[in-house]
Amino acid sequence: MHARAEVTLWTREEDGSYQAEKNGWKLHVKWTPEPPKGGEWGFSWEAEGPDGQKAKSAELIEEIEMAMVEAEAQAGGGAVEKKDDAAALRARLPDAVRRGARG
Repeated sequence: MHARAEVTLWTREEDGSYQAEKNGWKLHVKWTPEPPKGGEWGFSWEAEGPDGQKAKSAELIEEIEMAMVEAEAQAGGGAVEKKDDAAALRARLPDAVRRGARG
């Protein structure tokens, strides 16, 4: 089963990033381009809770939808109930995809 982001929650910002609010959490997903000398590229997410708690992705994520799923999981509810569940879904991806490597 593939977890899906609640795409209707997300709004594209002028800088190309995406923001959403869920269960009082402010969510933000942004793109990090490949550095000029090579390296990792992908999407990352940050979340701020209603009581000021903060969380962010531990690594860059190749697929924007998976970054959104993880951010939504941090806020609770939806297709993935816990951040750990989203991480387990990503763990099933091939190593090259998780690292953001190009084929």
